[in-house]
Amino acid sequence: GSFNRVGGETPCTFGARVVSATHRDLGQRDGRSSFREDLYFRLAVLPVTIPPLRERHEDITWLLDRFLENAATRSDTRIRGFSALAEEAALAYPWPGNVRELRNRVERAVALSTSEWIMPGDLFPERTTKPASAAFVPLADVRDAAERRQIERALDETGGQIAKAAGLLAISRTTLWEKMTRLGVADRARSTS
Repeated sequence: GSFNRVGGETPCTFGARVVSATHRDLGQRDGRSSFREDLYFRLAVLPVTIPPLRERHEDITWLLDRFLENAATRSDTRIRGFSALAEEAALAYPWPGNVRELRNRVERAVALSTSEWIMPGDLFPERTTKPASAAFVPLADVRDAAERRQIERALDETGGQIAKAAGLLAISRTTLWEKMTRLGVADRARSTS
């Protein structure tokens, strides 16, 4: 493309790609959208739809760990991780602010926590009452997320060696393989195990 600078007479050429994001459905065709249709079709060359964080429980625990790792390194704290109750609270929370909100809550918890373990009150200081029963996550999902995290930690600690990871977890190699396959972490193991 080309353009003229304000007050200029010589056209300037340039190349650009537009990458944009929104939390709204701009493509809705029910007449309620105020977004210009011609602009939508120019921008929607390769639309990528990512479900909200509340629909991706497996990502919540992974993101908790990554953000904790980054925040703890930057602030030089000795936080060891999230308590089981904090993980459960994070899985039950609807995350209206998606990943940004999760990152901010983890960074605040790391900065303000007085314990080695982040507790639900560190992540959600404004919540003084029990979560509504509608916010509960099935117990199997919480258990699977906790097992997945522990298996990933053991594999990271042992460089992906199954036998050593099974020893750390106090389970047999066969049981570890079964859990890894069921939970989708089998690709993290070293083939020499």
